[in-house]
Amino acid sequence: MAKAYNAWPTVFLALMATPVLMISGPLLLSPPDGLTVTTFATGLNFPTSMTPLADGSLLVGTTTPFNTTGQFSYYFGSGELVRLASSTNNGVSDSSAVVFAGLPGAVTSVRQIGPLIAVATVGNTTASGFTQGDITFLKPGASPAAPYTNVGSIHLQETVNTLTVLPLAVSPGSGGSYSVYFGVGANNTGTPTGTVSVSGLITAANQPTGSIYQITVNANGATPTVSGLTQVANGIRNTGGIMVDPATGNVYFGDNGYEDSGGVPISADELNMLTAAQIASGTVTSFGYPNSYANYSDGSFAGGTGVPPLWSYLGQSFGLNEIAFMPSGFPVGLNNGILGGFDGNYNHSGTLNPTNPVVLYDLGTGTSSDFVGGGQADVGHLIGLASTGNSLFLADISSADGWVGGSGVIYEISSDASSVPEPASGALVLTGLALAFIRLHRSNSSSLTKSPASRTKS
Repeated sequence: MAKAYNAWPTVFLALMATPVLMISGPLLLSPPDGLTVTTFATGLNFPTSMTPLADGSLLVGTTTPFNTTGQFSYYFGSGELVRLASSTNNGVSDSSAVVFAGLPGAVTSVRQIGPLIAVATVGNTTASGFTQGDITFLKPGASPAAPYTNVGSIHLQETVNTLTVLPLAVSPGSGGSYSVYFGVGANNTGTPTGTVSVSGLITAANQPTGSIYQITVNANGATPTVSGLTQVANGIRNTGGIMVDPATGNVYFGDNGYEDSGGVPISADELNMLTAAQIASGTVTSFGYPNSYANYSDGSFAGGTGVPPLWSYLGQSFGLNEIAFMPSGFPVGLNNGILGGFDGNYNHSGTLNPTNPVVLYDLGTGTSSDFVGGGQADVGHLIGLASTGNSLFLADISSADGWVGGSGVIYEISSDASSVPEPASGALVLTGLALAFIRLHRSNSSSLTKSPASRTKS
């Protein structure tokens, strides 16, 4: 049974024939004029999410592998935060420090909330923990590389589904308060089932799945204060990425829409927008799941209920993860869009994984193109995104076939070619400017691809 999905038929334009950014072989040979690509860091354990810090360093969520093989090496692992820095600002990290270790489960999102860092994790290092997730608030140390301190957390317990991604999205407020968005995914097909209970710094029972929630986090004081848990959207399948436009307050989020029937894809992944006005209305906004969806084959609209997506991803892409704004300092044509990173076939990398592109949606033209083509040699899953005004970072969770600890790579694309050398090796890069929220997913068995955010653990 195919997933019900919400879509907008008038915007299903064809993908541009020529990718904006082409990778040829293991090296990035032809970046667009004005951009330079470098390999920022290698040898990382499952890097999944990043946030740039004010001192120019990059805070990366990694997961120490569990003593097993395949995806469970990640999902049974224990989260860490690693600070990477480049003393010469040449696009290559020359400093690495673990600033926090022992997080409960695998890291899926890292975001800054004023003076604090929020880290989302899923699981509790055991198979029984797949219905659990945590948002841990950390206070940085006295110096940039000093250890962080745990100052409180929120725990989520799902009753039916499997938590496989827990991203976060943050919107600046005033007086030390911030709006934080997170999502709880629905089941794989049919009407969303089960509920989620919240405990820790805020408590709530029996919250509906397939929803986006808003909380207020006040970062003043020794312990953050969390209040105002509010459901702001429903009709959502599973999301691995969310971000807030600071200029408008609109929330952009992806929805993992891929389902199949006998190995044939039925519904497309989506890029959605929840407006600031919808959030402020006090009414829960529905995005249609499970009663409407976009047909993967041609983008035609099935169902017709709920808010249609801003864009639906057709073509060779499966498993949408983090999304991010393109840096405003990039060349014209590359500075007004939203990137989405696709996991593709999570068991393979390189040419065996042709469905793992990085797709650019142009906010000005309403069209999309492959910013990074799928199936690139030595590239596995460019699913982690982070951006500044002039740089774009892309994290490959595992560049080797299967799930191999220590094979994670981070690339940087910089608009300042004069300060960044030609790459010695490398592939591409993804962005992330937003802050993510929780995503659940039960995947059905298929020979096609699934993202880590949408994969069932069993």
